[in-house]
Amino acid sequence: MSHTMGTYRGFVFPWVIDQVGHRNGQSYVGRFGESSGHFLASLGLSPTRLETSQKSFALDQRTQYKLEVLAGTRPHISSELLEMKWRPRWTSGCA
Repeated sequence: MSHTMGTYRGFVFPWVIDQVGHRNGQSYVGRFGESSGHFLASLGLSPTRLETSQKSFALDQRTQYKLEVLAGTRPHISSELLEMKWRPRWTSGCA
């Protein structure tokens, strides 16, 4: 089932670099958030569908930083679905 897809391509602007020359954490988190949204939408889980669906799911997201990203870099993020399991949802109630 493993298929890697590109979920983000961008550009690192100088204003996201901190005072010691590293990309700031807020910038990283924002780009990974955008990447996650794109990946979920590609699986049919758009924000609208998630809001209106009666179904639930669990997501385990793991981030790997491969190298330091500097101003002028054109980073890309790849995402991959490693496993999907469907489980019946059991409910119980009293009448």
